Amino acid sequence: MYLNTTFKVSNTSVRRIESATVLRWILLVLIFTIFLWPGYGELKVGGLPNLAPPRLIKMMLFGLMIYQFLFSKFEFNRIGKCISQYWILFSLLALYHFFRVLSFGLDPYPIIYIYGYIKEEIFTNIVLMLSVICIVRDNEDIKSIVKALVLASIFVAIITTVEFIVKVNLLKSIVSYANTTTALAFADKTRDLRYRANGTFAHPLVLAQYAAAMLPLAWWVFRYSSGWKKIIWFISLIGLVTCSFLSGTRSGLALLLMTALAIILINSAGWWLRCKNGVLKIFLFTQATGWSFVIVFGIGTWIMQLLKGTTREESNSSFYRFKVLQTAIPKIFSSPLTGFGPTHAVEGVGIGRLGNIVDNYFLLVGLESGIISMLLLMAIFIMAFKISWHKVSIKNGIKLQHMLAISIATFSLFLLFVHALSELFPLFYIFLGLLLSARTENNSLNVSGNPIHLERKS
Repeated sequence: MYLNTTFKVSNTSVRRIESATVLRWILLVLIFTIFLWPGYGELKVGGLPNLAPPRLIKMMLFGLMIYQFLFSKFEFNRIGKCISQYWILFSLLALYHFFRVLSFGLDPYPIIYIYGYIKEEIFTNIVLMLSVICIVRDNEDIKSIVKALVLASIFVAIITTVEFIVKVNLLKSIVSYANTTTALAFADKTRDLRYRANGTFAHPLVLAQYAAAMLPLAWWVFRYSSGWKKIIWFISLIGLVTCSFLSGTRSGLALLLMTALAIILINSAGWWLRCKNGVLKIFLFTQATGWSFVIVFGIGTWIMQLLKGTTREESNSSFYRFKVLQTAIPKIFSSPLTGFGPTHAVEGVGIGRLGNIVDNYFLLVGLESGIISMLLLMAIFIMAFKISWHKVSIKNGIKLQHMLAISIATFSLFLLFVHALSELFPLFYIFLGLLLSARTENNSLNVSGNPIHLERKS
């Protein structure tokens, strides 16, 4: 009897280990494919509903998470501990999504927008973040997720390069033209006789945002790898820079340069704090100051010209963004609590043929859902950045949290100054899941390979 009982317990444990392992692999596959297969892309299958591979993987992930919740509570205990430790951030997320859904409920077509929002924000983004928190047991799990993200960026760069060469989106012949986003992705993106590639995303601006936000993680993996693997991660760095150039976006290139500069400054600060030779520090400080002035005066004018626009069309684009601010902000204050809903949000905003287009996601949220939602979104980004730097010392080495902080800052700058597209929000929620997992229970992920103190159980 005793032996029998022991066997049953062991058998149950084995099943839990297997299901937890499958859950981790499904999440890694989803993270690898979610940016390789565009969100608008649906396969044409004769006689069957259109299919999208990431959607099928998400359904598998969601189903297995329910199974884990019913039969193994350990993974979900991590989520509970994370929520209790970062209850302010989770409260901000809950309030933000509540006010967004509430404003959609006041729209003339509430069901359509509420269903779409819940499908994208709750079923995709929130579940993705919770899945990351659920599966992370130690440093190796976090490294695996980061490597899956960076490895996918190499393939994104290859697809983007081929598209730029042939001047045609490679998915045009195999996906269904199901919505306006698809039409936007396959439209002619040539500006001033220069082709702007969008790769696996709906717009070149999103590709530029992806490249700038992923650059810190790619550098982190490259910096702390060795041997032949270092070559692979170096290729990812080159690929992301290539994606930014081939997207042909001025703002994308400017923010990529800012991201690279932030990485250099953090590494320099880390070395400076660890250096014990005072004379060497003074010498290097004077050199760095001198060269900084040379760089600022050398490329400062070029960057300002880049932002202003080198052609009439680019200058008009920059001018239009300022006109949007002049028309959008008064409209937000005319309905500050609930906004105008998605249907009427951008009516009367902007000027000329580009009217009703808002190149600022925070403004769009304010127009759709009111000032409270806009401020909550800002607070979420600020809180995430604050958590990244909380009790993390550069002197002890550059940690993943530093790179996530740069990525989150870059991500928010794109949404604030460049565009109002939400296509990359799954990436932000993955960042958020990694950040909260790495710091849950006051553990910090370091670069030496030492595991954080989360038990590797199933």
